[in-house]
Amino acid sequence: MNNTQIRRPGALAAVFVTVAIVASGCAGATAESAGEPAGGIDIAQATADLEAVVGGADEINVLAVEEAIPTGLTIDYITCPVPVCTEVGKGVQAGADALDWSVRVIANDATPAGYQQAWKQIAQDPSDGVVNAGPVLPYSAVAAEMEQAGVPVVSSTSPDPIGGLLLAVVASSDEIKVQGQAQGDWVVQDAEEPVHSVYVYDPSIPALASAWPGYEEAIQKNCPACTTDVLEVSAAQIGPALAQQVVSYLQAHPDVRYVSFGLGDLATGVPAAVKASGLDKQVSLTVRAATPANLEDVKKGGIAAGFTGELYESGWRAVDALARTFAGASLDDPYPLGLTRLFTPEKLPEDISISYSVPGYKEVFEEAWGLR
Repeated sequence: MNNTQIRRPGALAAVFVTVAIVASGCAGATAESAGEPAGGIDIAQATADLEAVVGGADEINVLAVEEAIPTGLTIDYITCPVPVCTEVGKGVQAGADALDWSVRVIANDATPAGYQQAWKQIAQDPSDGVVNAGPVLPYSAVAAEMEQAGVPVVSSTSPDPIGGLLLAVVASSDEIKVQGQAQGDWVVQDAEEPVHSVYVYDPSIPALASAWPGYEEAIQKNCPACTTDVLEVSAAQIGPALAQQVVSYLQAHPDVRYVSFGLGDLATGVPAAVKASGLDKQVSLTVRAATPANLEDVKKGGIAAGFTGELYESGWRAVDALARTFAGASLDDPYPLGLTRLFTPEKLPEDISISYSVPGYKEVFEEAWGLR
C-alpha cells in the first residue's frame, strides 16, 4: 500500500487510482504475403499514419472543474537549461496568473546532482505544488523530506510512472514517441523510396528518449528496406559545435538522405552549416518540438519539416492538474496526449516569431476553471 500523504490546500483530492503483434509466415511465402510491403516501402500507409497524428482539428477540450479552485497559492517550477523548458514555464506562469497563484522558478543544470539540489530546495521550503520539467526520480535522495512535505507534483516530459507524489505527466513519453513516429512516417512518404536516415538526439535527456524508438518503429513498419542510424549529441553543445558535429557526420556518411532531430533546439545553426558545406542538396532535415528559429529555417527551406507539440499548453495542462487536485476534483486525464502539428515551407502559421500554440487554448482552460 502506498502511504504517501499529499498536502492539498483547501480540499482533499480524489484518489487516482500490449497487445503484442506477432508476425508469422510460411516457408516460401513472398515478402508481400508475409506482411512486408512490396518494394520494401509502403508510402500509402506511412501517409495515413502521419495524417492520423497531425490531421486533427486545432482545438483543446478540457472538462469543467465543478469544485472551487483555491486562490493565493504558491507553486514551484523546476526548469532546465534547454530553451523548450523556458517555453513550457511561460505556460505555467500564465496559467498560475489566471488563478491568482505565484510561481517560484527553480533552475538546475539537468544533471542528477542539479535535480537533487532542486528537490532538496523544495523539500526544505515546500510550496503548495510542483511542476517539474524532467524526471522525478532524482528526488529519491530527498524522498523522505518530500513525502513529509506532501507536495503534489506534476511533471512535463517525465518518463516516470504516476504514483506517490506524482499525480500527472503532461507531454508524456507516449506523446513524444508518437511525435517520433510522425517524423519517421514523414520521411517515408517524402522519400518515396528506401533511404538511409540518421536520428540526432541527446541520450542524457531521458524525458525525450522515447522519440527515437518511435521514429525507428515507424521506419521499420512502413519502410523495412530503409536503414537508420543514431547520432548521439549533447545539448550542452547546441550551436556551432553541434552543427559542425552533424556536418562532419554527414561528410563521413554520404549515403544519408534525411537527418531527423529529436529536439528542435539541437538543430540550431545546422541548416546554415549544412548549406555552407554544400550538403543541402544531399539531405533533408526534420525536427521535433520545432522552435521559432526552426520555423524560420522551415520558411527559408533549410528544414523540410518541423513538428510542434504543445509547449505553452503543456504548462497550462500542468497547472490544470494541480488546480483539480487542490479543488478535490478528479483529473481530466493524468496522461493527456497533446496535439502534434506538422509545418513545411508550404504550410506555416501566420506568426512564426513565437512557438506555435492551439488557437484559443487559454480561454478553454479559463472557462473550465470557472473564470469565464
